[in-house]
Amino acid sequence: MLLVLPLIPEPERRFGTEFVRPTSRERKCIAWPDGKTLWCLFSVIVTAGTVAVWETSAAIVTQRYFGWSVWITSLFIGAVFLSSMIGGELVRCLLKRRPSLHELDVTLTGLAMILICSSMLYNYLPSSQGPTRPYEVTYALGSILVMNAANYSRNYSVAMALRSAASVSNEMKDMAVGAQAASMMTGRSGGALLGMGLAAMPGGVGLVLAHYFYF
Repeated sequence: MLLVLPLIPEPERRFGTEFVRPTSRERKCIAWPDGKTLWCLFSVIVTAGTVAVWETSAAIVTQRYFGWSVWITSLFIGAVFLSSMIGGELVRCLLKRRPSLHELDVTLTGLAMILICSSMLYNYLPSSQGPTRPYEVTYALGSILVMNAANYSRNYSVAMALRSAASVSNEMKDMAVGAQAASMMTGRSGGALLGMGLAAMPGGVGLVLAHYFYF
């Protein structure tokens, strides 16, 4: 692929040529994105971090507490990611069929789903304390719901951020492109560290909180 790519001609950049902004706005110097763009970028950080938290903690929880083998864990993680891709396509088809629904509504719904369904991810027990089958089912269902919500919320947050910035100026659009990449990397790196910490909690968050309030 590396040998063939330099031989492929660069496609025409239609986005930069078709959407030409007024010259008055082109000359306008804006040093910071507006509130709408910042909200979308923050949503990108949250959703990208959610994906990283789950991806990191799932490998630990399923093997350490559920006793799954490496290949079963790999199949499970791959299946959850595949379901999130299919779920994203279903949401896209829903938006096409329901013009009354907007991308902001879908993003807010996804963030609410992440907040509610994430409670299903950290309700587990070590294998030595009892049967894990009910916790495995709850964890698998919560993983599918959270990853679907995080996937389409992240995609639509990126789209809204770039569209909002492009409506201001080309300079703001370029700034938003770099900012959304930095936001995604920040969310993934922070989420990976947080996922390691959450997965290391013996018995899940519920038992840790119960132990804390007991004392």
